[in-house]
Amino acid sequence: MAAQEGFITRRTRTLSPLPGDGICPTVTQYHNTVTASYERWAKLISEAKESTGDLHIADDLLELLQQIPGLYAHHSKGFSIHDQPYPQLKYALEWVTTTDPACERPIKRTYHYQTLGVLRPLVWEYSDASENTVQWPGRQADQMKHLSRLILAWAYILSSRWIEILNTAGEKALMNQSEDVNGENFWEVVIERQWQATMTRGDKTFYAPWCMERHTLSSEVNKKEALPDSLYAFRFLEKFCLSEGVTKECAAMALAMVLMFPEHRTGPMKLPPLAPLGDIRCSPGVEEQYYKRMSECLSQCITLSCCDEGIASLLCSGFFEPKVSCNLIGAHLFGVRKAVEPVKSDPKAFARLMVGQNPKVSSLWLAAIWTGQASRFLDYALGGMPPISLPVASWTGVLQSFIQVGYHSISNRDRHIPRAREFSTIYLVHSNAIIPFTPSPPFGEIVASDISLDIRRHLLHDHRPIQSNTYWIFETGELYPAQKQPEIMNRPVLRLPLIARASNDDSSNANIRVEDAVDRVSSDATLNLFEWYRDLEGGLWLEESQGKHAWIMYDSDEDDLPEDEESKTSLDGPRIWSWRENAIPDVAWAQSAEDTSSSGTNIKLSLTAKSFVGC
Repeated sequence: MAAQEGFITRRTRTLSPLPGDGICPTVTQYHNTVTASYERWAKLISEAKESTGDLHIADDLLELLQQIPGLYAHHSKGFSIHDQPYPQLKYALEWVTTTDPACERPIKRTYHYQTLGVLRPLVWEYSDASENTVQWPGRQADQMKHLSRLILAWAYILSSRWIEILNTAGEKALMNQSEDVNGENFWEVVIERQWQATMTRGDKTFYAPWCMERHTLSSEVNKKEALPDSLYAFRFLEKFCLSEGVTKECAAMALAMVLMFPEHRTGPMKLPPLAPLGDIRCSPGVEEQYYKRMSECLSQCITLSCCDEGIASLLCSGFFEPKVSCNLIGAHLFGVRKAVEPVKSDPKAFARLMVGQNPKVSSLWLAAIWTGQASRFLDYALGGMPPISLPVASWTGVLQSFIQVGYHSISNRDRHIPRAREFSTIYLVHSNAIIPFTPSPPFGEIVASDISLDIRRHLLHDHRPIQSNTYWIFETGELYPAQKQPEIMNRPVLRLPLIARASNDDSSNANIRVEDAVDRVSSDATLNLFEWYRDLEGGLWLEESQGKHAWIMYDSDEDDLPEDEESKTSLDGPRIWSWRENAIPDVAWAQSAEDTSSSGTNIKLSLTAKSFVGC
């Protein structure tokens, strides 16, 4: 039995895409996008190579941390912790998305996790003197001789603060070390002797995410339980930096590397050999105020470092381009890769390039370069579906997804709205909707009458990210505000270009397969985004040819099997059209929607022949 006319089911064999078919861009659009991206990044690289000044990252890192809510523990209320496969702290993010009092869903709440413990400590060892190490760009290169000492100190400090927070919440966390820390033995305990920061849940023991274990030291070193004091330990770090003339830039670099420990996944971390330690005589310094403010951010350090994919999402955000739709993202990222790949072999130039892209995360990129992880994060960013962390994006104001952006109407055609706005509204009003893995916006527009009734109604409420609130969740289920006041969310408003169709006389498109013109990144990003839509909305209204497109729906081997007529679902097109037409009259919708969009889009009903790609 054939499918109802006007509807496409998933059992339909998908069509091979071609440039300019309405979903794939034309060859001209593809090459224009590649060229524009390449030229922009080539110019940035040229400017980075010409720059010779010192990098100032300390204040940027402090500003970043001050935007993060500090991990909070209540003395009589335990955390809501999930133990599989390791302890994860559950917390909530709430977005206020509309000020319309008529809307019954003005808040979007999502749940996220902090990784509180890891299965084993990070192994480290000294690098050989002959091994090449990344040098600090600028005149501060000599500061790097103290980097190993600062890294080990920061790891101990954050682990101590981690224990203090967990014990306040009623968890069993311990610091085991060779002896109690004092003014005479701090560096000996932190560097030359083993220490371990652990928490016990049931019969399992987990380590602090910054716990370090030297590769060559025996695990048989006697250790005893000690009472940690993170601020006491921090004073030794501050005293060392001020007396030895270590700049705050070097101290910030070391902290950034420690914050990235949960992201370090490739073998032992190699640290440069320690520089000799002279007599420490503390003298007043101009940077004392900086260290005072940094000491107030230790809990914020833990939140950021433990946030699942939080730092990875910040690193990748510099390559996010909200003005490029999902079906052109491969072309955009291909242009970026062509420009950036050659400079990866020049760590100093690459460091300056990434620092210039977003100073707020400059220290994290320097840390990624120093620890040899830059290529991995670059591959994440240029793969089309990089890590996204809405909590981190909300706290820092860094754009990571089209959900955070507003989009104007593309063509200003009456009764049409951007699909990007429709998709954003779906995410904001569906309680069970997760953030799309594809950060790039969907292409094109949709006639208002082709939108589901529920979403059409919520378009009148103008849903958008307005402000965010974060809540720690106690084991009782109670929510505790993590921020003193809500974060006001800035929302840029952009306009996406139209995806052109190939003209009949466009000989440049003749016999060119999509594999020759557009890489796999665009097809994967587009398919993932439209599958996300279809799972939430139960179907997708497209033109007949687009509904069968390989970038829109998966090709299924089930097409080669006989159809089961009894189990097959058929749709009565005329009855559905009648129901849609009568559910919300055209006139009422047009009058109520006349001025609802902040971007000036005029939304009205329009019944046009379309195909429905069902689930």
